[in-house]
Amino acid sequence: MVVKRLLLFFSVLMVLSSCTKDDQDKVINNNSYDAFASVSIFNTIQQSDGIIVSVGHDKKERNMITPNNQVKFGDYFGYRNWFSGNWDLFIDNKQDGKVESMHDKLVLHNRKSYSLFVFRDQSLKQILTEDNIISPKNGMVKIRIANFLQGLDKANVKMGNTNEKPFNQIHFSGVTDFVEIDLKSVTSFKITSPNSQVEILYNLDMKLVDKGIYTVLLKGSLFNLEGAENQDYIGILKQY
Repeated sequence: MVVKRLLLFFSVLMVLSSCTKDDQDKVINNNSYDAFASVSIFNTIQQSDGIIVSVGHDKKERNMITPNNQVKFGDYFGYRNWFSGNWDLFIDNKQDGKVESMHDKLVLHNRKSYSLFVFRDQSLKQILTEDNIISPKNGMVKIRIANFLQGLDKANVKMGNTNEKPFNQIHFSGVTDFVEIDLKSVTSFKITSPNSQVEILYNLDMKLVDKGIYTVLLKGSLFNLEGAENQDYIGILKQY
């Protein structure tokens, strides 16, 4: 049994390393083995030209997860199935003609869904969240807040016409759980700091989908205000 599992593991890795992006997506997405976890990737590094994420079991063995065109600042790479277990994680960030790299450890459990947020806080860092992506009820959406806005140490977020309790005291690099909310009540997002020195109002300019699952990404930097609009600080990313 152990031999079969090892043969399966190495055969899939060989296919991943040799096929095109389309072929790679088919291999990753269409497997239903219990030994998989599902992972999405967010790039929150301001002015990043793109990140490349790879995994392996030592520095010599690196299998690229993200597509060849990388994941640019403010974007995300949707959920894909990875083998569960212990991994060496490698992240390369391309910016201003240079490459900044980091190496970390990653533990993924069977049948779990995760999001990997890549950010900079003096150096490249990452956090991994375990996601509850069970579909909400009819007429509802699931929303969470991810605070990666430089200069906003703590964020309070209130949603438009909803009576839902606001998201409060979300520290920098903090990611809330998904919360189920009435679709019709989500018309805007108001972001403030506890001392009220920061106030950003974002009127929703897109239609949320019934039973959709969204990450509201606070991004960019409050230190670079010249020419910035409120929408530059907020990204509404549909994950399902």
